[in-house]
Amino acid sequence: MNYYYQNRSGMDIEEKYITSYNPKDDKSKLAHKGGHAPKDMAYVQSKWVRAYGQEFDGDKDYQIDCVGGWYDAGDHGKYVVNGGISVWTLQNMYERSKAHGTDSKWIDNEDTMLIPQSYKVGNISFSGSGTPDVLDEARVELEWMFNMIVSSSDKSWSDCEGLVYHKMHDHKWTGLATKPWDYAGEKLADGSDGWNTTRIVKPPTYAATFNMIACAAQAARLWKGYDDAFADECLEKAKTSWKAVMAKEKKWHGVDNGKDAWKTDPQFAPLDQAIGGGGYGDTYVDDDAYWAACELYSTTGDDEYYNFLKDYKNIHEGDGHDKAFDLTCSLGGGENNGSFSSFNWGCTAGLGTLTLLLSDKTSAADKATIEKNIQTAADTYIDFENGSSNGMGIPYKGTKFTDDINAPGVIIEGYEWGSNSFVINNAIVMAYAYDVSNHNMKYANGMVSALDYIFGRNGLGFSFVTGYGTYHSENPHHRYWSYELDHSFPMAPSGVMSGGCGAGLQDPYVGGLGYQRGKVASQKCFVDSIEAWSVNEVTINWNAPFAWAMSFFDDEAKDFGGTPVTTTTTNVTTTTTTTTATTPTKDPVWGDTNCDGTVELADAILIMQYLANPNKYSITEQGKLNGDVDKTVNGLTSNDALRIQEYLLHLRATLNPNA
Repeated sequence: MNYYYQNRSGMDIEEKYITSYNPKDDKSKLAHKGGHAPKDMAYVQSKWVRAYGQEFDGDKDYQIDCVGGWYDAGDHGKYVVNGGISVWTLQNMYERSKAHGTDSKWIDNEDTMLIPQSYKVGNISFSGSGTPDVLDEARVELEWMFNMIVSSSDKSWSDCEGLVYHKMHDHKWTGLATKPWDYAGEKLADGSDGWNTTRIVKPPTYAATFNMIACAAQAARLWKGYDDAFADECLEKAKTSWKAVMAKEKKWHGVDNGKDAWKTDPQFAPLDQAIGGGGYGDTYVDDDAYWAACELYSTTGDDEYYNFLKDYKNIHEGDGHDKAFDLTCSLGGGENNGSFSSFNWGCTAGLGTLTLLLSDKTSAADKATIEKNIQTAADTYIDFENGSSNGMGIPYKGTKFTDDINAPGVIIEGYEWGSNSFVINNAIVMAYAYDVSNHNMKYANGMVSALDYIFGRNGLGFSFVTGYGTYHSENPHHRYWSYELDHSFPMAPSGVMSGGCGAGLQDPYVGGLGYQRGKVASQKCFVDSIEAWSVNEVTINWNAPFAWAMSFFDDEAKDFGGTPVTTTTTNVTTTTTTTTATTPTKDPVWGDTNCDGTVELADAILIMQYLANPNKYSITEQGKLNGDVDKTVNGLTSNDALRIQEYLLHLRATLNPNA
């Protein structure tokens, strides 16, 4: 969670609140002056323009103050649609923990988080003493989103009052090793050349509006009783913007005019606006409208919102499950075409369904439908995890996709940009299936398998989380965490998850290393370098579900396996595995996990398969004894498999842990 504090915009980052850092570096280097403070003035653009000149040559008629929020990723842009799913995920993390009675961990500056309890950023003043820290952190971004609401003073977009500007960022790209408080001018404080950038705001969109509505409506019920005035403000803004966007319903409802939609209706976000900031295009918004309606209904119980949400059905083919009270496993619309997942920043209907699950406004009949559909989606992921084509037990598979920004005209097949986020989001579905199935351990095991992939049980044997794992990420793509390029900048803090393997291999650094698109297996499409932005970037929307998953394990792991349940896929009763217990009958043959009389690579592979899919791969008790060659931890772990491989490579003289 410290990731979010360290990426705040508009306020000083103080060392006393830095709880995550690389122990090999000086912790104090992560502290710095606030970027884009005390204001973040930006020119609102009257039309979509893909690229501007080196000297900004766009509209300069009207400015707004975009102060606050979080920097989105490796750059200094701030994007409503990516902020939306991030805020929702953190707030949902709190809402779930509240429903399960574990919300005390979010008390002010307890073990879970350490953040300032009050601050003033431009027009935003806040005192969070006595309120849950996770809500305080989400509020940082939410109040920035309120600054992005179109007002009557904007003459260029006078017909969009109440809608929300899509994003704000620099008019051109800046380089790495850049200080957020000192980069935009012609000269920097030390006299060197600056980037000479201008802050701009892109036009208002339906998608951004629904994102703000959803997060504000969600916040309204969560802040009730802590800060009633803010709760009322959130609901008022959500309702006002809902009314404004519904006045244009005929323009967006049931409509997807593809990548050129913005040319006839500029409130659809183009797919190619990625100069100076991320693209975040979205040409279909019915899913966002459903999500917003779910949040409003869950807060108010008003029939207006229920009558809208109950009829939702995505017009794209998908798997037939992208509809009200359901979860798809095939995302469609905007930048996605069959992605094997249930939600992401661009396809948000699943967020609404999960909210309805927790809501006390949802009827028993609707809740029963939702519970059934959540388990169906989770079963789809688990079936794929356990399938014969999935040696690593990952609940994600690649798809065919295009990237008209970075690889125009090319059809790419494999893992998508930010593939790790799909893995984690799918794990959240399994977590909710665990909740609604009376704690069926197959869902917990499926979720563990997903996280095992993130932490190193993958084609690289590499953890995508900084600071965690024998071999782990150290150099994510980030403007300030730029130690790899300039040692005066800090190393990335521990606990940050990067986007991970991507078959597109879009950045020139990866290409320069000889990686060729279409010729490298997806799980090999990764480089741990700050220059490798297509595979090693970090973002707020990828780290929010990672935090959600860690919070779930913090709540539930102590009870895993406590009550045996009958799975729906086998005829046995299980706790965490379906292996048959037998007592070892011989002295151990160290390393011989499969008990075939020899030590070979197959023994290491069997350990990894067993750890990945314990319901599919079994090891006898004798095999477990033989394979437990790392006595620093009792039982089989990936370290046992590693030691066997080292032995086979003659890097170890013996596997006997007692020698």
